Amino acid sequence: MPVPTPAPRLTIRPYEERDERGVLDLVNADRLLGQPVTTGQMLRDHIGHHPRMVGDSVAPVAVPEADVVVDQATGEIVGAAAYAARDEASGYVRWLHCREGRVVADALIAHLLRRFGPDRRVDAFESPTPLGYFLEGFPARHRPTTLAAMESAGFTASDEWGYRHARLPLPGLARVEYTLSEPHHPDLREMVVSEDGERVASATIGLPQYDGIGILWSITVEPPARGRGLGSALLGSAMTLLTELGAREVILFADDAPPPPPGGDDRVPLEDDHTVVTRMYDRAGFREVDRLLHFIRCP
Repeated sequence: MPVPTPAPRLTIRPYEERDERGVLDLVNADRLLGQPVTTGQMLRDHIGHHPRMVGDSVAPVAVPEADVVVDQATGEIVGAAAYAARDEASGYVRWLHCREGRVVADALIAHLLRRFGPDRRVDAFESPTPLGYFLEGFPARHRPTTLAAMESAGFTASDEWGYRHARLPLPGLARVEYTLSEPHHPDLREMVVSEDGERVASATIGLPQYDGIGILWSITVEPPARGRGLGSALLGSAMTLLTELGAREVILFADDAPPPPPGGDDRVPLEDDHTVVTRMYDRAGFREVDRLLHFIRCP
């Protein structure tokens, strides 16, 4: 497949410390609702370092490099990306920003593909970075130009998550009694609902970060206890707890796709029906900000 070449007025080179302000401007121009402003420290923590791991999330093992696109006429940084080769057969693109300029997007993607070479499989936007708050995936609705450039370069997108947001507090929600514990990470708390000594429902939240952003990681209701409103009541209790802990807004990543056919992907939503999950979040006051995609390009 032919790969576009950079426009004559663009120069692509490795990231340098003097580029920090320009790259931050690019990243923050794409910031979504519920995400923090990316700071210089967040950028420095990412470039040249292994990404943070939370829970069972396993990040790529290679340390990412970063390159920038410079407009020769103005000296302005108009694009930037971080990437790495995992091994001789595969590589990944961690992030890419270009103010949704198609010429810059095409030039930067073409540059990355030349760096990887023709024989590597390339994954893109498959894991969160310290440039945001665990934003795992590419926000397709907010970045249609980059989406089109990725697809034109031979990348195939898959719809992974619904990214949702709500302002706190959320009044009028049902609640349920629960016990609170700290699971496998100090930034997480688990809320467990029990009946007759047996766990019937649980929720995992992320403590407020970045001046008041909390995360709802999961809500699980055991099959025998479903259909009684426990999920909605536990959601209300989780929102109350996050508010008490200082959160002013909350985000979640909903695996709200229809259930897979037998023998397929074994991830199962809250009630085995994505419409139940979606309605529950909608009623509570969450709104979908975007759909988060992963990309793959095979040789």
